[in-house]
Amino acid sequence: LVFLLNKFKLINVRTWVLKVINIGIDQYYKNREESNKYLFNDNKNTKNIKILTNRGYFFADSYDMGDPSLKDWNPLPNSKVLLINPESKYTLKRYEEIKSVAKNKNWDIEHFKNDIKNSAAKMTGIENLEVRLHSEPSVFRLIITDDYLYLSGFPGNDFGKNKPVYRIPKNTFLF
Repeated sequence: LVFLLNKFKLINVRTWVLKVINIGIDQYYKNREESNKYLFNDNKNTKNIKILTNRGYFFADSYDMGDPSLKDWNPLPNSKVLLINPESKYTLKRYEEIKSVAKNKNWDIEHFKNDIKNSAAKMTGIENLEVRLHSEPSVFRLIITDDYLYLSGFPGNDFGKNKPVYRIPKNTFLF
């Protein structure tokens, strides 16, 4: 059902249907940019945040670039970020998947690895933030707060930022 709703781009209908069938998804965002507008506002009072992602530049760069969508994001006590290990075989696999859609044709595997290393370095220096690396395949991004779980995919041959994000409230079937 969710696949069909995505295919036909029925955003308002998707959100309504997901609420009606009550599988646990209470909000649908068409991409990460849209979800980011709500992510921090929805979680102003959260005490913990955990993030599983590939490169993490979205969060790391917010400190250097003054991204207004992230102005309220501050690592909280018990904040944790898990990034893919830049030397993992899955890093090369993910790079191969998305290099065909990269706008910068000079972007290579070393740039991809450096994105991860730079994000890890930036975030490691932030107080109250634990950063770790993993060496498993990454097929989704996950953000867990006290009240919500945000889930989006890393589809082959496309950037995850272009894909839908699902918000799942705590104490539901899925969370």
